[in-house]
Amino acid sequence: MIKKRDKSFGYYIRFYGENLSLLKELKLKFSEFNYSSSLHKNHSKGDTSNYNGRTFKYNKDYYALEIYKKLDVLNMLKLLPIRHEEKISKKDLIFNIQKRNLKLWSEIEEEVLNLRNKIKNEVKNRFI
Repeated sequence: MIKKRDKSFGYYIRFYGENLSLLKELKLKFSEFNYSSSLHKNHSKGDTSNYNGRTFKYNKDYYALEIYKKLDVLNMLKLLPIRHEEKISKKDLIFNIQKRNLKLWSEIEEEVLNLRNKIKNEVKNRFI
């Protein structure tokens, strides 16, 4: 993912799940390979969230393991066998932005928002 950070932006890779022990094991492995990561509870059991007009209720605690340093994200993206079209599009955009050596959110905002809208519309159309 690409997110705004003040006037600049950051690249992130997030692994989500309910299996805390697995995510802790992944975090340990990442640190062995000198990847910086953080692990936090994203949702608690009983929480609800809304997405595209649908309400989701969490039956268990839900965690996120995040790689957040740009260089770590770029290196990890080279290794991950990404197969989902929308994630490949995000990966391609990240490498394109990096290649152009862009630093400010204002330089990439339109591209990022256009890709987000494209993905959102494709997902919405899958359910029609």
